[in-house]
Amino acid sequence: MAQSFINIGLGSLLGVFLGCSAAFAAAQVKGLHVLFKGIVGALKLIPGVCIVLLLILLSRNNNVTLFFCAVVAFVGIYETAHAAFDSKDNGLVEMAQVFRMPADNTFKYIYWPKLKKAIGGVASQGISTCIAWGITAEVVGQAEGSLGGSIYQAFSDGDMAGMMTGIIIVVLATAALKLAIFLIGKFTANQIQK
Repeated sequence: MAQSFINIGLGSLLGVFLGCSAAFAAAQVKGLHVLFKGIVGALKLIPGVCIVLLLILLSRNNNVTLFFCAVVAFVGIYETAHAAFDSKDNGLVEMAQVFRMPADNTFKYIYWPKLKKAIGGVASQGISTCIAWGITAEVVGQAEGSLGGSIYQAFSDGDMAGMMTGIIIVVLATAALKLAIFLIGKFTANQIQK
């Protein structure tokens, strides 16, 4: 069961990283935004179970949850991060270029404040979504030995105590993952501000 939460957590972080990276690249090169917006739009139209089944067919391994949570987090974070990067002060960016400000300082002082404000709430909501869809992906794709599989098996057997135990574990793990993401965000913000 611990592997379930590791896959969900790592997939969520991977999706946030890829979403923010794609949004930053799209804010720099306008043509990329059209491409990424199309990909995000297509992923929003496709039902989640279809994406899980497609990943199962393509991956043939036990990391379906990781991949699926990365897709869910990417879709959730890309548009918010792009809006934050796109709302930058162009005058400040131009001054940074004229005075040859290093890229890390440009990011720290121009882009980071906008991004930090924009993704705070989205990240918290995204964790809940990733956990819900990650457990669903486990039920569909890798039921044996996973938390989603355990909950499904308890439901199938009519074992209400087992099912409630699984749901309580999910709720507690969701709170723990949200706290971990919050602490990682605080740590990252402190490191970037230094």
